[in-house]
This record gives sequence, C-alpha cells and structure tokens, in this order.
Amino acid sequence: VQVLGRRAAGKSCGRKSKRQEAPSKKKKMTKEEKMNVKWLEKNAARTAAEIVTTWDEPPEAPDGWRISKEGPQLEFKEDCKTLIGSKILYAWDTEEVRGWFVGDVAAGEDKVSKSEKRLLPGANFVVQYKKGETGLAALNGRVACELSQRTYGPQQWWVLLEKN
Repeated sequence: VQVLGRRAAGKSCGRKSKRQEAPSKKKKMTKEEKMNVKWLEKNAARTAAEIVTTWDEPPEAPDGWRISKEGPQLEFKEDCKTLIGSKILYAWDTEEVRGWFVGDVAAGEDKVSKSEKRLLPGANFVVQYKKGETGLAALNGRVACELSQRTYGPQQWWVLLEKN
C-alpha cells in the first residue's frame, strides 16, 4: 500500500524520473572544431562562384596523380562511403589560404559537428589536410566541407584525384 501511495504521489520506486536526472552536459568542441567554426563564420556568406571564378590557374594534380574526368556518384549513402579515403584537390580562397590544395576525405557526414553544419548546411564530409602536403601551417587539420555533384569540377570547389 505504501509503494502504491508513493507512485500515486509522483515518486518513483528507486529510479530517477527524467525530471530528476542531472541535465546532460553539452559536448565541448575540440580546438579543431572551433577553428573550423571560426573559418566558416568568416567565409560562409561567400559562394563557390564568387571564390572559384577568381582563379588564375586551373587545378593541377600532384606528381603520381591525375584529376578524375568524371566526378564520383554521390546519390546514395553507399556512394558517399566509397569517397572516404580518397584524395581530392579543394579550392581555397581566404586571407590565409588561396589556391588548390590536396586533402584526404577522412569521414562522412556523421562526423560533421552541429556547429559546422549550422554554418555550412551542405557540409557532408570531413577533409584532412596535412602541412607536409599543403606546405601551409594555416591549412593543417580536419575541415568540414560540401563534396557534392553540384560543387564538383575545375570551375567549382573540388576535384577527385586518381593514381596514375
């Protein structure tokens, strides 16, 4: 009778109700994510057309690589998974970084943070840049970006690299 009385009064029997649980802590952003968000805030308003139409040079593949004539099919999630691990050239035009730079597609959309997604809604992949390949300290780390059919090509944001 006592237990029923407690339940009727809104008390639980040894388990915390959702209202009694401690509020969940918000996941802290990593230093890398903070840098990405800062870059996206600065550059999100610019369109691919604004950036890429200013290029003086078309993308040039590094030694041992060539630019894929056809972009990858990215219609389905399975197609997107095949892009992970690929090398790409990505167009950059910021105060610190300008030109086409080699990156490795490191992860899919599930690894794009909410803050990055908020600033760049089309972000669907994470690209890893290495100072040794880019030659720039400013372009060293992981960056969320949109890799899609719409943004693919030498007059757009990115091109896929294939081994010779």
